Amino acid sequence: RELAHWGKSEKVPVEVVVRKGSAAVEILKTVKEAKADLVVVGSHGKGALDRILLGSVAEKVLHLSPVSVLIARPGGKPDFTRILCAADISPTSELCLQWSLDLAARDRLDGICVVNTFEVPAGYLEAGMTYDSARERMREVHQAELGRLLAKFKGSPIELEPVIEEGPAAETIVKVAGQKEADLIVLGTHGRSRLAAFFLGSVTTKVVRQSPLSVLAVKPKQHRHSLLELLDR
Repeated sequence: RELAHWGKSEKVPVEVVVRKGSAAVEILKTVKEAKADLVVVGSHGKGALDRILLGSVAEKVLHLSPVSVLIARPGGKPDFTRILCAADISPTSELCLQWSLDLAARDRLDGICVVNTFEVPAGYLEAGMTYDSARERMREVHQAELGRLLAKFKGSPIELEPVIEEGPAAETIVKVAGQKEADLIVLGTHGRSRLAAFFLGSVTTKVVRQSPLSVLAVKPKQHRHSLLELLDR
C-alpha cells in the first residue's frame, strides 16, 4: 500500500508485485516477465564500510541483471543536478553518453561532464620514452578518442564538458565526480559472452562500492540477451 501511495503522489502508475523467495532471484524473474529495461535498487548506508559491503541483494542484482541498473543512495533525489558520464572509449561508451544525455534532457540540465581516464603503461622505458613524454602521448591519444566520441553528439543542445585525468580508473572517476559536485555517475559494463555476462567489470564494481553517489550501470543489448538465455534454462 505504501509503494502504491508513492506512485499516486507522483502521478505515476505503479504496479506493486509481492513475491515469495530470494529477493534477488525474484527481482530478476520480474525483470524478465515485465520486459523492463531498467532496475532501480537501493543501497543501505552512507558510510565507507556500508558502500564496500553494498548489500547482498543490490550486489546480486547489479551483477546478474540483464538490463541496466541504477544503484540509488540514501538521501539522493530523483531529479539530478549534475551528471558525470565515464567514457572508456569502448562501444558501450556511446550508449552511456546517450543515457546521460536523455537524463540531462529530462531534468533540463545545461551540460554533463564526460570523464576519460588513462594510466601510463609500464613499458615506456623500453619504448625509449620518459615518463612525461609517455604521459603526454597517452593524453593525446585519449583526447583524440574522446573527441571522436563527442563528435557523434555534436548537435546536442546539452553541453558536453570533456575531462581527461591520469590515474586508476575507478578511483579517478569517483574523485572527479566529487570535484564536479555530481550527484549521478553513469558508466558501462562489458559483458561480451554468456560467461562474461555473469561478471561485472571491475571498474564498475569499484566505482559502485567507493562512490557515495548514485550510480547507473548501463548494460549493452548483448549482455541482456546472454543473461536472458541463461535465465530461461
